[in-house]
Amino acid sequence: DWVNTAVEEVEKAALRAEASRLLKKVERPVFVLGESMGAGVALDVAARSSVAGAVLVSPATGWDRTALGGARSKLVRLPDPVLALVIALSSYQLLDRGQLDTTLRRIATGETSPLLEGEDREAYAW
Repeated sequence: DWVNTAVEEVEKAALRAEASRLLKKVERPVFVLGESMGAGVALDVAARSSVAGAVLVSPATGWDRTALGGARSKLVRLPDPVLALVIALSSYQLLDRGQLDTTLRRIATGETSPLLEGEDREAYAW
């Protein structure tokens, strides 16, 4: 198991070095973008590199305070298919009651978010 961990760390270091090399060649500001759980990855990349900033779209926050997030150190050691299954089966933890109620109501009634209509849509998207 320590061999796999060592190989993963070497791979991560190589990817960071390559990203750093590429960033030095770019002549304009580079931003990283992360959506939902990817926001954590974007923040990690931004903290470890010379990007101009991070754009976080609907970042998943507070995950570390859930039962699933608290078990992170054990979960990352699981085989990928098992980890994917655990996350899929427990994704309800990422929703709060209000989000779930709104989602179910919109599915049942065909209601859409006001953010998807008219000028609000454009303002939200940009």
